[in-house]
Amino acid sequence: MSDSTSVSEYEQIAACVGLAAVAAAFAGAAPTGTGWWDPVLRALLAGVFVRAAASASWRPVIVAAAVAMLGVGTLGWLT
Repeated sequence: MSDSTSVSEYEQIAACVGLAAVAAAFAGAAPTGTGWWDPVLRALLAGVFVRAAASASWRPVIVAAAVAMLGVGTLGWLT
């Protein structure tokens, strides 16, 4: 018995990509220093990374997350 109101995996991934893009657009990072381009760049990059992680196996995602967490500590943001 199929439920017509169920959400497909594609719709779930699309929702996660959209939420990540919106959250990244409002983040405080300024990779280029250009006021209008930075939110667009952050949103696009976040969307691409979330979509790539959604289709990857879990091992590369864990390795990428671990490398990113190591980079946060070395940049002095947490000190």
